[in-house]
Amino acid sequence: MTELLKVVILLVRLSKDIAHSRMLVAIIILAGVISGVSNTLLIATINSTLNNTATPRSTLVLTFAALCLALALLRFVSGAVLVQLMKKVMASLRLGLCRKILNAPLRQLEQHGSHRLFAALTGDVPSIANAYVFLPLLCMNVAILAGCLIYMC
Repeated sequence: MTELLKVVILLVRLSKDIAHSRMLVAIIILAGVISGVSNTLLIATINSTLNNTATPRSTLVLTFAALCLALALLRFVSGAVLVQLMKKVMASLRLGLCRKILNAPLRQLEQHGSHRLFAALTGDVPSIANAYVFLPLLCMNVAILAGCLIYMC
């Protein structure tokens, strides 16, 4: 759990360096939380239907359709915003790394070798940026877990 918290803190720190990224991170987190709540409500609607409660069938069908539409829309919004954020993060990380490479002494660069520099630019930067994919999933799953625990209580 502490490792997961460290990753989230790292992602938030990285996003501070990028213009408008706080807003994008907030949108991603909000979409993940609302998606998790929608999933929980969908489970509650299905359970209500199976238990044959006094709720009219037309209301249950409309609720089910609205929740399915909300889930699809939220996943689309979260994915689209996430792609924008990942592009900005990758560009920012690559620019920062290139600046550090340009400011490093030539002897030190030769000692490390060009293969390590290329690996950092082409392999490591996308790996760090891909960590942003887990942010909305984390928020969604925490919201589902909390919602289901509340529903069961």
